Order: sequence, then C-alpha cells, then structure tokens
Amino acid sequence: MNSLLRHTPIPLVLFATVLVVRAAEKDESASAELLPRATAQQTEKCRLFGLDGAPGDEPSQVVAPKHVLVEPAPKKGTLVTLGVGHLQASAKEFVYGGPGPGDGQLSQLNWNSSHAVALQLGLSQEIFPRLALFTNAVYGYEGHSEMVDYDWLGLDVNWTDRSQHDDTSLEHYFQGDIGLSYTLLDWPSFQFALRAGFRYTDIAWAAHGGSYIYSTLPPFTFRDDRGHFPDGQLGIAYRQQFPGVFLGPQIAWSLGRWTLRGGGLAGMTISASDRDRHWASDSIFVEEFDQQAFFGANLGVDYTLKNALTLFLEGCYDKYPVMKGSMEHTDLTTQSSTLLGGASAGASLETWQIRGGAKIAF
Repeated sequence: MNSLLRHTPIPLVLFATVLVVRAAEKDESASAELLPRATAQQTEKCRLFGLDGAPGDEPSQVVAPKHVLVEPAPKKGTLVTLGVGHLQASAKEFVYGGPGPGDGQLSQLNWNSSHAVALQLGLSQEIFPRLALFTNAVYGYEGHSEMVDYDWLGLDVNWTDRSQHDDTSLEHYFQGDIGLSYTLLDWPSFQFALRAGFRYTDIAWAAHGGSYIYSTLPPFTFRDDRGHFPDGQLGIAYRQQFPGVFLGPQIAWSLGRWTLRGGGLAGMTISASDRDRHWASDSIFVEEFDQQAFFGANLGVDYTLKNALTLFLEGCYDKYPVMKGSMEHTDLTTQSSTLLGGASAGASLETWQIRGGAKIAF
C-alpha cells in the first residue's frame, strides 16, 4: 500500500481526497434533509392520532389528548376594507287608484342612475373564536341620472301625461350594515359562515328642468299641451329610506394566494318609507310601507400580497321588490293634508355595484 502511494502522483491523490470529502458532505446534507421530513411526518401522525409530542419522546412526555379531533387555530384580529367602484341604481315610485297598467296606477316615476362613484369602508373584528362583529358602509354620488314621470288621467291608455328630466342628480346613496358573522366550517382552504344583522339603505334624487307632454283637463284633450320647464328649475325631489334585518350565508374557497368568495342574503324591511316633494305644485307626498322581503348577492375574488394585505374585486346586487302602503298628501300652500290608507302607494329599488380595493389585517 505504501509502495502504491509513493508511486501515485500527488495531484491525483489530492483530487481523490476532494471527491471523497464532497461525497461525505452530500451524504450528510441528504440525511439532514430527510430527518426533518421524517420527523414532520411522524409528528403529523402523532397529531392525527391525538398525541401531543415529538417522535423519540419518552412515554411520560406524551400528553394524552382531550379530543381526538384537532380544531383549526382561531383567526383573531381586525380587518379593514377600503374600496372604490361603480354604482347603478334604479327606483320606481307608484301612486295607485287610476286606470293605468299593473295594479291600476295613477302615477309612476322612474328614477335611474348610472356610472356613479361608490366608496366603501368596512371593519370586521373577531370577538370570540369563529364569531366576528362586522360593519360595512357604501356611499354613492355623482354619475348620470334621469327621471321620467307618467300619469294616467281617466283613460286606459299607455299614458296621458309624461315629463322627462335628463337634468337629474343623484343627491346621495348610502347603504350601511352592522351585524355578526359566525363561521360554521373553517377548513384550510374552505370557509362557510352565516351572517345576520341590520341594514339601512337611503337614496335620494333631484330632477331639474326637462320637457313635458300633458293632456288638457277640462275639457279633455289628449296630449295637446307640450313644452319645456326652465333649465335648472327644481321640479321634484325624491328620497327612499329602507331599514331592515337580514340573514345569509358567505363562503370562501382558497387556492394559494387566490380566494374565490360569494354569498347571499334575504331580509325584511322595517318601517320603510319614501318622500316626494313636488316644487311646482308646492306639495309633499309621504308614503309608509308594509313589511317587504328584500334580497342581495355578492361574488368576489381576493389576491393576498402579504399576510396583512389583500387586494379584491367584487360585484354586488341588491333588490327591494315593490312594496305597498299608505300615502299622505300635504298641500304646503293651504297646509291641508289628505291620508290615503291601504295600498295607495308603492316603491321599489335595485342596485348594482362593482368595487375594487384593499383589505388590511391588524
């Protein structure tokens, strides 16, 4: 052996030594990588079988489980949502007791807004494991609005009087929610929760200027009076106020940094009302409605940039079907009022929103 080493060139010996050292280093590195994996796998098996302890612990160090099923760790903290987007709204106002279509309409006003700005502020705070208090507010303004007013005066025709008001402004839109959310299922990639709370919706328009086609009374002449209102003149101001309670599910499915979520709600209005001010005739119509069901749905996608920051895009739809109730008409010139009970008035509202923004966790 010594003879062999003496006749072996020194560079070759050094090269062989380096190869052996590197091979040894690789074996050690591979062993170091395999050990945590094996340890992690064994630890997971211990967890699944309800044992608290690491592989290799003495029996006295292994704690007997209280429950075999291991619940996920609660997610505590505060979540703030900031969003901005696009709002569309469509409302109808009805006065019944005439020869018009549907339920015998005497008057119908259609209010519409599109491309309005919607600002969102939301807050969610977990108060107990799986139970969170949430609030959410959306404020809408600007955009393009218009109103068309139809009347039926003694004839069962399409309409006898009509005024169109392209110079209509959305004075405000507000929707506020407050309630509790309870997570029934909280799996690593799927969550299912129920939400219950109180919702208040408030929207108002003002119609200026416009054109008209009227039928003269008396004697009756069909659609003979045509003209325009002065530009900028305030004609009609209208406001809806719909408080209510709601209940609905919310689900979320996660894949990596992406989360797809959606849900719905159903509710019942409480003391819903509207108010219509006719400036030309100096009169006010106030309507109070019976309880009416309302509905909503939402669908969105989230992308998590960091643990505390998530970007989102979502769409929301809300519908208040036609609700009916009493109407009180007040003539501001004479200060006299007339109350019409029963189903003498009605109102409805639909809104669509597309919003994007950020969620910040604390």
